[in-house]
Order: sequence, then C-alpha cells, then structure tokens
Amino acid sequence: MKRLRTSQTVPGQGGFILATVLVFLVVLSLTAFLAARLTRTDVQVVNNLQNEKEAFAIAEAGIHEALYRLSLAIGEQATVSGVNGGAAFNASLSPLVPGRSVPAGATSYGIDSSSPTKAAQVVLTASGPATGTNLNWVPSLQPASTRLLYSTTAGDADSPVSLDSTANLTIGWDLCTNGVDPGCSGGAGTIRRLPLSQPRYALKVVSTGQSGDARRRIVATAVDCTPISGPGSVVTLGQGCGYPNGGIYMNGNTSVTAVGSVFDNAGALSNPPSSCTAAQTGGAQSNITSTSGDISIVGSVSGNFDPEARTGVNPTADPFGGLLPPCFTNYSPAGGCNNDFDGDGSADTPIPQNNSTNPSLPGSCNGTEAIPKTCTVNGTVTLQPGIYY
Repeated sequence: MKRLRTSQTVPGQGGFILATVLVFLVVLSLTAFLAARLTRTDVQVVNNLQNEKEAFAIAEAGIHEALYRLSLAIGEQATVSGVNGGAAFNASLSPLVPGRSVPAGATSYGIDSSSPTKAAQVVLTASGPATGTNLNWVPSLQPASTRLLYSTTAGDADSPVSLDSTANLTIGWDLCTNGVDPGCSGGAGTIRRLPLSQPRYALKVVSTGQSGDARRRIVATAVDCTPISGPGSVVTLGQGCGYPNGGIYMNGNTSVTAVGSVFDNAGALSNPPSSCTAAQTGGAQSNITSTSGDISIVGSVSGNFDPEARTGVNPTADPFGGLLPPCFTNYSPAGGCNNDFDGDGSADTPIPQNNSTNPSLPGSCNGTEAIPKTCTVNGTVTLQPGIYY
C-alpha cells in the first residue's frame, strides 16, 4: 500500500493572504479616487478656460457694438424685438463735440463734451430708450433671443458713471488725471485729445463679458478717424472763415460738380467751427455736387448740396503738402520745383494758365505762365484731364 501525502499549512498563512488582498484593494481605491479627482480637475480647468474665452469674446463684441453705434449718424433707426413695443429708436451714440453740428451725428443719447462726466450705456432692457442728466441709456441692438451678457440694467440716470468700475457696456470721455500725460495739456479733469498731430476728443469704451463664473473687462480708447478714401477731389485748405480766408463761396446761378468728393477746411480756426459758414452756394439754381456722394465740411453750410453735406468733420492736411510745386519759366520757389509728377523719371508739362480763348483750359488768367496767378472764370469751363497748378 502507498502512503498518501497530506499538505501542511504554515501557521498564520491564511491571515497574510487576506491582508495582502486588503492592501491591494486600498491601493486600487486610492488610484481610482485620484484618477477621478484628476479627471474632474481637468474638466473644471477646461470649463474655466472655455468660460474665460467666452467672457472675453462677449466683452469684445460689446466694444464692436459701441464703435458701430458711435459711427452712426443722426436718424439711423433700429428696432429691437420686445423693446419699446417694437417701435424704432435712434441707435446712434455719436458724441456732441465742438464743431459737430446735429446733422453730423449728435443725438440725445450720446455724450456732450461740455459735461466731461457724461456717459452713455447700452443695456439689456425691455423698456424704451431713456435720457438722463449724467447718464443716457438705450437698449442693445442684439436680438432678444441671442443677447450677450455684457450689459445688464440702466442704473441711476442722475449719477455720474465711473468708467473704472462700471460693469455695463459704457462709453464716456477719457479724462486726464494731470497736465503732463499725452493729450492732457488742458490739465486734470479735461478730456484727453489725441493724436497730438491732429487732436480730437478721446472716448473710453468699457465692456464686461460674463460666462459662468468668469468675467472679463475690456477698456478701449477711440477717436474720430481720417477717411481712408483721402481728403477729396476738391479740397479747400484755408481754415479761416470768410473769403478770402477759406471756404467755398459762390454767387449767382453757379454750379460745381466734382468727379469725386469735396472737402472744405474752412471753420477749423473758428470756435466753435459751426459758427463759420464754410461753404455757401449762390442763387436758387446754384449747387455743389459730388459724384462719389461725399461732401465734408469742417464748418457749417448754406445753400444746395448733393448729397447733403456732412458738417463738423475734422480738418485735413494738404494732400499735396509733401510735393514740390511745378516748374515755370522765371519762377524759382525757395524749396525747389519738380515737373516729374508721375514719377517716371521724365519731366511732365503742366497745362498753361494763360489761355483765355480755349474753354478747355482754366479760363481767363490774363498773364503768363511765369508765375501762377488767380484766374477769373466767366462762363462754362471744362477741365480736360491733365496736371494743373
């Protein structure tokens, strides 16, 4: 017979196995807990980043809406769903500044340079536009179903608005804290004027965006800009008021048609510029026409203009101020002269100014081309393509 072998258990072995299993269970639990916590943290970080980006985008959208509203001229009507009973309201926030007459864009919802603490807010409201002493507010142009959160309520219309603390979409003047900072020669409390070469009143635009718990606030500075199309096809450079100091003055039944735009600097030296009649036509049949649809006048106007003239614009510099004058016989300007107008390396011949018989030339100058003279035009004169001085 064979003897059967029996295994023997080492004393205490069963308890050791149980302890090992329990340790592994604890390690696995800790690992799962830490993994879940890290995952939750990552999700939260992603959500926070997304909210921050959305809040910034909302605040940036507010800046764009404010700039658009500032660019609108008076009479621009807008309707917001669910606001003011569906009635249209003036959407402009164009500021009132010296030289800018009402037809150029000043509205009762804008801000006035005579009150530096004046502010205007674009708010999400179900009521109609309102005006106040120090604060004007109008509803947002955003559709009711997709309104962003950068504007909330109107606030107190009788109290000044601090651009350093407001959470609404707000426009106000960029005020100087001293007389040393750029554009602050007027001293503390005055409105900053930039750029230094052609100073204009500077605005501050404040916009706050919110998404979840994230809030982002943007403060932008804005000034009127020079039109990118250039100063015009017909430009008067004199900035005084009254002939012969500047401006366009016509008498009788005289008409001028510019193939392009018209720009008149007269009135820039007047205070305010609107007190100067910078462009004036003559009789009932007189008019000034711009084929490009742009007549810009620094001062005010009187007479007939097609299209209606924009007044209160900023003055422009001489578009040819950097060019040398043409060369004429017996004419030697101190700074030199130049007849290569098109820059091709060869001299160009200016159209002479002394022709009194050819109606295609600038009229009756009664002189020679030795020195440029003022010409008096009687009748109809058609300027042929060419270079005139």
